[in-house]
Amino acid sequence: MKRTATIHRFEDPRHRCPNCARRFYDLTSPEHTESGCFLGMLVGVIQDREIVPVTSAGVAAFEEVDVLWDSWGGPAADELEGALGATAAPACRPAGHGAER
Repeated sequence: MKRTATIHRFEDPRHRCPNCARRFYDLTSPEHTESGCFLGMLVGVIQDREIVPVTSAGVAAFEEVDVLWDSWGGPAADELEGALGATAAPACRPAGHGAER
């Protein structure tokens, strides 16, 4: 008698980070907030403030990561780069970063 296998498909319980695209069971966990991910780092800062609860689903639904990077992350990297005395060739920078130097 031939047996048939039933394949059960479960949805992946992990959330995909809209910034680093890695999947975590909890986007607010130390594993993500300390992973070097820009959005994860910001989530860690918000959690440390203990003002508003941050949920994994809320972080996964955030769609404006590029806006955050263009407003704060890229300019912060440019600032640190200047403080370290290093300057990249303009062609190496994303458009809009470092043009004011």
